[in-house]
Amino acid sequence: MSEETLALVRRVYDAWNSGGVQAIEPSLADDVQLHDAPEMPDARSWRGRAAVLGRLDDVSAAVGGGWADLRELRLYRDKVLVNMVWQEDAAAGSPAFAEVSHVVRVEGDQIVSLEVFLDRAAAEAAARA
Repeated sequence: MSEETLALVRRVYDAWNSGGVQAIEPSLADDVQLHDAPEMPDARSWRGRAAVLGRLDDVSAAVGGGWADLRELRLYRDKVLVNMVWQEDAAAGSPAFAEVSHVVRVEGDQIVSLEVFLDRAAAEAAARA
């Protein structure tokens, strides 16, 4: 893991912001895994590119908005901690909806897993694990 990994993760979120969830498809491994935030009432895990993209689309539609205002990307051995503020509208500078953290694992040039957290301390603990 290196600065290249951080740059890859940043590019993926930039693509999401500019083109929506479907824009990140090329950066996801075929068997990518997504783990919902444990606080979500219907939290579960999703596997495979289509399932993960579908879930991300569903959650985005349910909560509204679509702009991830990245606040911090931090490397932890084989993971990247992404701290962001989810914006209400799909544009920079729109009102904040919620603080969200993702723990992203990359292999080569693709994301192989993404864990979602509403609690930053829990996300940091997961990134360190």
